[in-house]
Amino acid sequence: MNIFDDISDERLLDANEVASLLGTTTRHLQRLQSSGALPFTRVGGKIRFRRADMLEFIRRNTVGGTQEPGLVNG
Repeated sequence: MNIFDDISDERLLDANEVASLLGTTTRHLQRLQSSGALPFTRVGGKIRFRRADMLEFIRRNTVGGTQEPGLVNG
């Protein structure tokens, strides 16, 4: 099972997993985290990201398309 198939939105991901999920670098994640754009938590001094928050981040930052499956504009 990988992070894309995991059904648990409460799963905590590390920076490498989030970078893979978002298609970016860990350095870019650090910039998003520092700017407050990307929610995170600290567990034992390590930075972790809730999978549900990352999926919401993707949803909020998706441009174009329809909001509901099967809905066609126009």
